[in-house]
Amino acid sequence: MTEDFLRQLMEHLLQGRQLPKVQVERSVGPILGFFLEDVLTATLKDDEFLSGRYRMLCPEFPLIKENNRQSTNIDFLLYNEDRQALVFLELKTTSSSFDSNQARRYRISRIRVRKEGASYLLKDLDNIQTHSSESGKYDTLKSLLVNGFNRFHRDLETMKKCRHLHVIYLVPAQLKESEEELRKMNKTLSFDDLSTELHRFNREWATIRKALLLPLDSNPEQFDSSPQPESGHINFKARASFDEIKTLCSKLGAQIVVGFTWGGETALMRADLKQLQQRIYKWDHAMGGNGKKLPNNWIAGNKFLDYVKILEAASVAD
Repeated sequence: MTEDFLRQLMEHLLQGRQLPKVQVERSVGPILGFFLEDVLTATLKDDEFLSGRYRMLCPEFPLIKENNRQSTNIDFLLYNEDRQALVFLELKTTSSSFDSNQARRYRISRIRVRKEGASYLLKDLDNIQTHSSESGKYDTLKSLLVNGFNRFHRDLETMKKCRHLHVIYLVPAQLKESEEELRKMNKTLSFDDLSTELHRFNREWATIRKALLLPLDSNPEQFDSSPQPESGHINFKARASFDEIKTLCSKLGAQIVVGFTWGGETALMRADLKQLQQRIYKWDHAMGGNGKKLPNNWIAGNKFLDYVKILEAASVAD
């Protein structure tokens, strides 16, 4: 599978974000799901509470809704082998698709697993299957669960005895920054947060990650017609790719500032060119910009460009 084919495929799938009633999560979910256990393992490897080896169990695991026999599905059910914790991962590709009732349901599940253990999830699955007209599909789902645990020498008893559940959301950066409910989850990741380095299929993942970044994280107002949050929640004008931010810095220089979290200019000087090329950058006007900013996390556009030019010259010399 060539890089060009993957890029065009992802562009084709993501075009649907701009169409009414098209759920892009259903299009990109299976592709993302193929990489997800490795992506989470790499992305969260330094997290104090969530690091560990992630294992995919199944997509679309059903949960019974409160007080009725209807169900709603978790996008992905995983297991953190080192933490001995189940993981609900919910994927969103637009701000408007966030559902506060769904988030509340996940928090309730987290509490219930801690108190009762996760065996009730399997009992509820049996109950859903009993009342479903497509009972055979639930047998397939159960087989996926069994095979998922068997891959790392566990079985469904592992799930039944589990008393830890982590809830992780993967969402556009704008939603991550503006939605207060997401702060109640164990972790909220934007697409820019996802690791650039995997042990398997690294080149393919790099193409897919880049394809996700530009429409989902780089310029949300262009691709998302949902209401914008109040200005107090946002402290930047827009996002830009590496080439786009270079162009902006070249045109506007010190009239803009470039976000560089956890250290600003000092952190920039420790970065290498490849890291910089893979990032998405926040930027804003130096005078009269949006929101409050920590000065140490922002760099004048002319200084950012000067350092990039030094790195690019060094790479040519090598």
